[in-house]
Amino acid sequence: MNYQDYVDSANAASKKFDDNDLDGAMSGFEELVKSDISDIDKSIMCYNIARVCEKGGHIDHALEWFDYGVSLEEPLCRCLLQEHKAAFLANLRRDAESLAIYEALYTQPYLQESDKERIWKNILVLRNPRPA
Repeated sequence: MNYQDYVDSANAASKKFDDNDLDGAMSGFEELVKSDISDIDKSIMCYNIARVCEKGGHIDHALEWFDYGVSLEEPLCRCLLQEHKAAFLANLRRDAESLAIYEALYTQPYLQESDKERIWKNILVLRNPRPA
């Protein structure tokens, strides 16, 4: 797929998401995941699909897409989807699961110092119990 087709397809799917056409957005993003774009771009599309699933109330499906995106980015020493999954879980008040992701991420040798600082701040927040 050439770059402009990729951009156009991603923008069209994003517009459908913004217009609350979740089926159309899902279809558009899934087509990009099936295409020949790079794995790192596919991982971003997985994040977009997870957002579509979340907006539609399909939490387990969203988590599956986060996991698929992580499987694409991890060999590339990237952690965007892992961080987003951890934040997603924290928003669901699934703090133990979120904390486990952040703690595992913090030990990765490819993190920049700014990444480690951001992750550490999330670890500290999650280590302190929140009121129910």
